[in-house]
Amino acid sequence: MRVLLGGVIGAAAAAVVWMLIEHSTRQEFGWMAILVGLFTGLAVHWAAGAGSQSSYARGAMAAVFALIACVGSRQVYAKVMEQFDMGAPAAVAVAQGEAGEDVIEVVDSDQPADSPPKLALLLRDQQAPKADSFGSKAIVKGMSQWDMLWLSVAALSAYVVGKGRDQAVASEEEPESPEPSEGESA
Repeated sequence: MRVLLGGVIGAAAAAVVWMLIEHSTRQEFGWMAILVGLFTGLAVHWAAGAGSQSSYARGAMAAVFALIACVGSRQVYAKVMEQFDMGAPAAVAVAQGEAGEDVIEVVDSDQPADSPPKLALLLRDQQAPKADSFGSKAIVKGMSQWDMLWLSVAALSAYVVGKGRDQAVASEEEPESPEPSEGESA
């Protein structure tokens, strides 16, 4: 029970710190998922105790908690920002570019409607993704390949650290002393 509680607290604390950093800097740091995984694994390992044997189940539990914390924290953060209207609304428009490709224009709400957009993303042969508000910029929903890499490394690091490692088992037998030679007395 102590290990379960340690994993939940470690994962939640790491996810909260991650979201606070992203909120205060108004930037996304996907690589911080690895730190969430490490912190979750450390919390599980610490809760198990220093002298505990390695456990694959404990490692798997740490990996699952880390993944839930990484994915769930973004969802909770988006809902909280939506609830309190803290995210700056962004206008998203899709237009045709010069070469016929789709151009997604993301415009801050503070910008006058007749001025050119601050950011234009060129997408070739893709449908226009949906955008959400994250702080003061719009982000595209979905996961990139980099996000998947960060989540995979986070889960692996939580598993390895949370599982622990086997302690060397000391032999209970005393090491054999060399036989005394004939000239020596015992």
